[in-house]
Amino acid sequence: MVAGVWGGSLYVSNDQGVTWSATGSNRAWSDVAMSTDGQRIFATAAGDRVYASTDGGESWSARATSGLLWHSVGCSATGEVVVAGGNVGQLYVSTDYGVNWTARDGSRNWFDFACTSDGTGMLGAALGGAALLQSRGLPPVTLAGAAGTAVEFRYQGSGNWQSSYLSQPPLAATSSVATVLAAGAVTPTTGHVRLSAASAVTLSTTAAIADGSAAGSLLLLEGTSDTATVTVPNAANTKLGAARTLGSGDVLTLLWNGTDWIQVSFSNN
Repeated sequence: MVAGVWGGSLYVSNDQGVTWSATGSNRAWSDVAMSTDGQRIFATAAGDRVYASTDGGESWSARATSGLLWHSVGCSATGEVVVAGGNVGQLYVSTDYGVNWTARDGSRNWFDFACTSDGTGMLGAALGGAALLQSRGLPPVTLAGAAGTAVEFRYQGSGNWQSSYLSQPPLAATSSVATVLAAGAVTPTTGHVRLSAASAVTLSTTAAIADGSAAGSLLLLEGTSDTATVTVPNAANTKLGAARTLGSGDVLTLLWNGTDWIQVSFSNN
């Protein structure tokens, strides 16, 4: 196992994470990838280079172009095929264990990469969409989805991926105010909703909150009054453990799992 610390060292464990040993210099480490035998390790350092080790982290050598905002790296099972990129710029692919690199695709804000075990398929995720890279990076296929859209990728073998959009973008991380009625429902349009009512009310006992737009969406409901409270029932397309009454400053954090809003936390302030 290998892990890195931003501004610190890389750390390697040979006993499934029980003990760790520092290795490499202090750098702005942003991501790591390792071959299945644990011998070939690749690490990106922001504003620096991609670094490689062929001996399980005992020694390191600088690879790829220097000075880029390297953010993420992925590799095949053997470490022969490596893909890396940064916040601004092209992605880079190596098919010789990180010795030589070739720029691929256009300039994007890359933030994560994955590579199939045989190196014939790669996936690069970028802000505002994703690029599906086949046959060791050639040719790229752009998936023009809105930022935050849930996309599922399944590897079909022989360098082929299947993609499908699972849902619309999840709730935006902004705030809004919603006026609610007794036996009514909250229809959130933002990730943070401040609840307002004319008097103390209890929401619908069958569907207290409109369905989420994407599985994995988070929703924060905040109360605004200690007299005109809003009660969110349990088992009303909700899984809360008990009904939650929101007064001034109380916050209920929920996760949409595709079927119900599940309580993450409840803060009675």
